[in-house]
Amino acid sequence: IRRPPRSTPKPSSAASDVYKRQAYERAAELAPMATGASSAHLPLANIALEQEDPDRAMRHLESHLDHDHRDIEAVRRLAALAEDAGDEARMRRAYELAIEIDPFDSIPHEALGRLAVEREDHAVAALEFEVALALGPIDRVSAHVQLAEVYLAAGRGEDAKREVMAALEIAPTYERAQDLLLDIVGAGL
Repeated sequence: IRRPPRSTPKPSSAASDVYKRQAYERAAELAPMATGASSAHLPLANIALEQEDPDRAMRHLESHLDHDHRDIEAVRRLAALAEDAGDEARMRRAYELAIEIDPFDSIPHEALGRLAVEREDHAVAALEFEVALALGPIDRVSAHVQLAEVYLAAGRGEDAKREVMAALEIAPTYERAQDLLLDIVGAGL
């Protein structure tokens, strides 16, 4: 008599996910300094996102970046998650790391400039927007206007006027620049 082969029951998908997460957590405990594809923190961040837990995902990305300072994709993921969560401290860390990895990327400089504007730190905002403009931002008009707004807020009227005029030379019908120029002229600067 032939007996059918024994089959082992397959674990449910949820049980399998829990097992994977536990295995990666153990790996992260044993080798927290692992980098690149060997890092357990990257799959743990993915699992956290699948479970709709962005804060845990950001913690795992931060742990990964504590040891792998050159992983630009992890930095960008952290920045995007931090922006979605409105987490200024994590945004700043991510954009500062991005600048360390690729100092010639204008996007993190613009982002740090916007964060500085929110803090009303005009000196830092101006510096970051100046760097972004020097690097060649995607939207030069907007970059000139942002810098003009920072200059105006810092009491640097002539600089603000110069930047808004540079924006209007590129895009004469840009309403935001036109309105800012009217504000500058109206203030007698």
